[in-house]
Amino acid sequence: MKKTLLIIGLSGLTTLSIAQRNCGTMSNLQLLKNADPTLESRMQKIEFQTQQIIANSATYKADGITAVVNIPVVVHVVYNTAAQNISDAQIQSQIAVLNEDFRRLNADKVNTPSAFSASAADPEITFCLASKAPNGSPTTGIVRKSTTSVSFSDNNAVKYSAQGGDDAWPSGSYLNLWVCNLGGGLLGYAQFPGGPAATDGVVILYTSFGRGYATTAPYNKGRTATHEVGHWLNLRHIWGDANCGDDLVNDTPTQQTSNYGCPAFPHKTCSNTTNGDEFMNYMDYTDDGCMNMFSLGQKTRMQALFAPGGARASLLSSTACGSGTTSPVAAYCSGKGSNTGYEYISNVKLGSINNTSGANSGYADFTTVSTNLTIGSSNVITLTPGFVGSAYTEYFRVYIDFNKDKDFDDAGELVYTSAGAAAAVSGTFTVPSTTGSGSTRMRVMMKDGAITGPCEQYTYGESEDYTVNFVNGGTNPSATSSTLTVGTGTSSTASAPYGTYYMDERSQFIITKSELVAAGYTSANSLIKSLAFNISTLSSQVMNSFTIKIGHTTAASFGTVTAFATNAMTTVYSANFNPVAGWNTHNFSTPFAYNGTDNIVIDICWNNSTYSADSKVFCTTTSTNKTLYYKNDVTSGGVCGNTVGTLTTSRPNMKMIFGSSSSNPTAKMEGIATAAPGTFELYPNPASSDISVSYKLTTESNVQVMIYNIMGSCVATYNEGVQKEGDYTLNVDFNSSPQIVSGVYLCTINMNGKLITKRFMIAR
Repeated sequence: MKKTLLIIGLSGLTTLSIAQRNCGTMSNLQLLKNADPTLESRMQKIEFQTQQIIANSATYKADGITAVVNIPVVVHVVYNTAAQNISDAQIQSQIAVLNEDFRRLNADKVNTPSAFSASAADPEITFCLASKAPNGSPTTGIVRKSTTSVSFSDNNAVKYSAQGGDDAWPSGSYLNLWVCNLGGGLLGYAQFPGGPAATDGVVILYTSFGRGYATTAPYNKGRTATHEVGHWLNLRHIWGDANCGDDLVNDTPTQQTSNYGCPAFPHKTCSNTTNGDEFMNYMDYTDDGCMNMFSLGQKTRMQALFAPGGARASLLSSTACGSGTTSPVAAYCSGKGSNTGYEYISNVKLGSINNTSGANSGYADFTTVSTNLTIGSSNVITLTPGFVGSAYTEYFRVYIDFNKDKDFDDAGELVYTSAGAAAAVSGTFTVPSTTGSGSTRMRVMMKDGAITGPCEQYTYGESEDYTVNFVNGGTNPSATSSTLTVGTGTSSTASAPYGTYYMDERSQFIITKSELVAAGYTSANSLIKSLAFNISTLSSQVMNSFTIKIGHTTAASFGTVTAFATNAMTTVYSANFNPVAGWNTHNFSTPFAYNGTDNIVIDICWNNSTYSADSKVFCTTTSTNKTLYYKNDVTSGGVCGNTVGTLTTSRPNMKMIFGSSSSNPTAKMEGIATAAPGTFELYPNPASSDISVSYKLTTESNVQVMIYNIMGSCVATYNEGVQKEGDYTLNVDFNSSPQIVSGVYLCTINMNGKLITKRFMIAR
């Protein structure tokens, strides 16, 4: 729906009457993405950390990070008329509203319906007008700037003095609020975490800034700033900017679109028939007087930004309000160079970190860039200097705060020291086995001479900070997983388990303990998480109710044509399945617990719907009958109960993922990933007709991409085979998949058996 702007001229003054709330945050985000293709990747990394914290909220809260965070604010009043040069009192009223709303001290919280009051949150965030300017001089926290610009848009011009606005104060120490005349019906817009520092902050229409005074109803209670600061703290619109979209928060009801005015409770859309829309949430589009709450899930998203390595964690150490650190979290010391005119850090590689940058004024905060490091593992770090003109001899040091006490002074936290060199250097370090899981900071320092310590202030060179996440078998379910391959034959005459010549098939396979041990099985990994078969000749056809069961047996082979009874077997997979050429991986809904003593019998059965030629799989000839199968044209099923089949010594080659945790890949939240040999991104999201899966491999990997619906059923599989280290993009066209309709889906990428899952939406 288009928003309208009514402009009435009265004696040289312009009175604005906005018919409906109009937030420009998403259009501003698209503008930033168009200008910087790397922004999407940075935001995905922030989302990854956010989802990690959500998934481990008990540990997060135990660390005390959710204590009250105090954010210094600078207000840039950019005015063209006297009316736009709002008073100090009006500005103070806005700070008061923010402090009420972000502590749930607002008087109108009594209007929150009882259905939502239990999930209404005190975000534990406060705001103060800065008392110290960036140069250390006293300030009121208010900057006034006259401009010849009649109005501004969401193109960020108000944030630059050269474009008629006012330059931002350092975003690592201040929340920048710009107050000005906005055109196009805009009330305001904000920049999400991860965007450029020069434009980081919030812009508000002057008649909607503050409570009372010169504000204009129905946006006269300061909630426009509450809404936009919510965006700045990583909250999305409650409808997910899509029809029945996803705002990435679990406890806010799905709603069809934005609400305006003040609906009557309950207002039901998108089948949220119990309590309806949470239209009183600050992240909807309702009038100021109708807004009164954030949810607990929104609180967690906001607070996640202030965890170690968080995108806004630097604000915790800001002294702009004159009180030192603004939370119980201690600040890391400053270690930096003062001159990067000749040399700087050009590239840092460690795990999935591969960060290239230019000179950054002696220090760069890259704590939104992170990698997982397995506890007890050995790791290689590669550091590359950059030069302006001649190359110079440089020295590197790397520190990691293993015990997370906000310094690098403890024994073992200096993990690498290089000799002097004018080129890239590499070193190896081991994460101590005593390290606790969780995130911490890594500091990389480069200097044209020997480095004395992590807090050194030196002349020529640069320092950079990153985030490393320590994981183990408990924190990272796949950290101890292994892929076992049973059978290496090159023959492709076997048709089981994908023999589609008849409409129905049942097949059973025996794998002995000795075969599993020979393939690399260890008692540390007792759970089978997936099973894969390699099709060499494909007859593409959907296999209905493709079901896999697994059980234990003491038999080493099939001695008769009688199938094993399946009442003692566990169903681990069941879905309509459309095979593809190459490896077809079936991720189990419930991992099977292997006892480590017996042999394994696998039973596969499905009911087809149309005639087709057989698919062929790569198989190995064994010395005994390890395969038993039965195929028959049964119109209405019945094959799965058959007890007599055909013995064969040709058994398909198989891959199985064994692990120590019962992780279910289809149940992962977006961005919660196992330690995979690579990363991936999805765009656009939401999608309509197709989506691009862009992934980066850090080592040679066998790659498979799977699409699941929200119920966990696999609706599409793409086998990319073995690919070398590098960047790849797979385009998934939904137009050729009629079973994929509008809704929420999960995309899982399997890299050498390690899984990463992200959530996306299809809106048609």
